[in-house]
Amino acid sequence: EPLFRSVLDTGVPKIDVEIQRNTPSRPDDQHHALANFYPLKTAANEVVGVNVVVQEITELKRFERILREKTDELKESQRLAGVGSWIWDLESDTVTWSDELHHLAGSDPTQILAGSKGFERFHTPESWGRLQAAAEKACQDGTPYEIEVEAILPDGGRRWRIIRGEALRDASGRIVK
Repeated sequence: EPLFRSVLDTGVPKIDVEIQRNTPSRPDDQHHALANFYPLKTAANEVVGVNVVVQEITELKRFERILREKTDELKESQRLAGVGSWIWDLESDTVTWSDELHHLAGSDPTQILAGSKGFERFHTPESWGRLQAAAEKACQDGTPYEIEVEAILPDGGRRWRIIRGEALRDASGRIVK
């Protein structure tokens, strides 16, 4: 094994090496493992062996694949429906937009929005005031909202949109998003 030999020869560990293998009796049954190769050294710092720690991660890889597929399905659904979504983390005051919401607003997906204030520039002052009041009420007492707002597009045009929101609570019942 080249990794084993490399650690034995150099004394430098190899960390988080992903290994894939198939079951001989079932060639389509692929397994995944995460391996770490550590040099075993004497008191004089001479490498005399390699300790290998292997963790089975087949289920983790399966769940990662499923999550990727579901995320792709959600993105496609939002694109086809022409709707976007966002999450406002109250503790950190960060807002995360879906790709489709960035597309609808004409904003740059790599741009970080400065908390709830990041929404302001996308709405007329009157609409922003109503949206801000509805969102603040939802954050205070959990009241869901649905309001019609006038959005300002990057080209200066305007479009009416319906915005819905509801508070999300943690396990203790505290509103967190």
